[in-house]
Amino acid sequence: NMNIPTLPVYEWLPDQLKLANNVIGLLHKRSIQYEGLFNMYLGPNKVCVTTRADFCKHILQKNNKNYRKSPFVQPLREAIGNGLLTSEGPYWLQQRRLIQPNFHRKRLQELCVIMQEQIETYSDNLLTQIKENKDLNIVPEMMKLTMKVVARSLFSTGFSEEEVYAVGQHIDKIQMHVMQEIRFPYLKKVKEWTGKERAFREELYALDKILYRTIDQRKKIPSADRPSDLLTMLLEAKYADTGEGMIRSQLREESLILFTAGHETSALALSWTFYLLAKHPDKLAILQEELASVLEDRIATFEDLPKLVYTKQVIEEAMRLYPPAWIIDRVALEEDEVDGYKIPKDHIVNVFVYGLHRNPAYFEQPETFMPERFAPEKKKQMTPYSYAPFGGGPRMCIGNNFALYEMQLTLAHLLRKFRFKLVPNQNVIVEALVTLRPKGGIRFEVEAI
Repeated sequence: NMNIPTLPVYEWLPDQLKLANNVIGLLHKRSIQYEGLFNMYLGPNKVCVTTRADFCKHILQKNNKNYRKSPFVQPLREAIGNGLLTSEGPYWLQQRRLIQPNFHRKRLQELCVIMQEQIETYSDNLLTQIKENKDLNIVPEMMKLTMKVVARSLFSTGFSEEEVYAVGQHIDKIQMHVMQEIRFPYLKKVKEWTGKERAFREELYALDKILYRTIDQRKKIPSADRPSDLLTMLLEAKYADTGEGMIRSQLREESLILFTAGHETSALALSWTFYLLAKHPDKLAILQEELASVLEDRIATFEDLPKLVYTKQVIEEAMRLYPPAWIIDRVALEEDEVDGYKIPKDHIVNVFVYGLHRNPAYFEQPETFMPERFAPEKKKQMTPYSYAPFGGGPRMCIGNNFALYEMQLTLAHLLRKFRFKLVPNQNVIVEALVTLRPKGGIRFEVEAI
């Protein structure tokens, strides 16, 4: 049994000072140096970092029962409750079994209609907006769009425009709070003294009021008359053993999880995609050719998605280079062994997805944007678990197809209506918070075609 190599003190001490500013760059550098497996200290805790596909597969799939989410999830759990993203063990499994079947093809087809309406409305507003000002920060723009898409997919009715906006604001503030809790846990007392904690509670209360009101209104509608959205699906899902549905607080938790997990990640994946296409006009040209030949003058629908092959490859490659969920952390419940390496009980293991996706063992020219590598025949030859933008195993993201459809439809619509040119001389810096963001966003000059 081998021990996982540990970064010597003289290497990790200078790292600690830089860690806050450039966690991605440092982890990537060390991953290459240590061939994808090493231990390092995070404060007093020793944690393992890996960019090896076999480790990823073992932890997320093969022996997933031995791994729980790490303590870093606790602040998120306290903020948004015990939904699919934050729950564990038997309760998680019960919820997953209850909700999973509802993300089937037929339901997604209905949701694509809602997505399409939101994308069209957004596109019309953008036309007006760029008459005033062509300079646009893509990140808040995509957040606005995906927020609308997820809000309407969850609550197609009973939600005013103002409330959609309010919910977005509340969720942003809650996420900022959670992020600070994770990065600076020792400031908790200070927050209580300065009233920040109370302000956070008020945000949660305001959000809950809107969510509970919407849930209660929907419950009053006879089943046959309910709109076909995710809230109806959550309301009508029944546990196999009891035939009962979820109680009110569970409905609030699960819808809030879908909201939180469902808008920011897609918005970031889209932002990075626009950025990469603007930097690679040759790839953009191939994509536009596909859109023209498949769609001609029509708007893309659910039925067109399987034909938009290159469009999907572009998104998959953008998520390889810039995975919004850039790290997956787990803690070992019992001692374990992978490939002859010992993982002690209670050890935190991080699958560093960003580094996994750029590991030269699995991807040639890993730093290059090549959507061609996701061509259907090439995909079959990929090492399993070398690509994990949605995680993997039983806890793989439940909304992965929802997100891919939404992104395909968004690109298909916006790239035929607008030209996105990068504003020159801006420095796009990768910032690793809960998700992988471009620091300060990415600015584009947008023109109608």
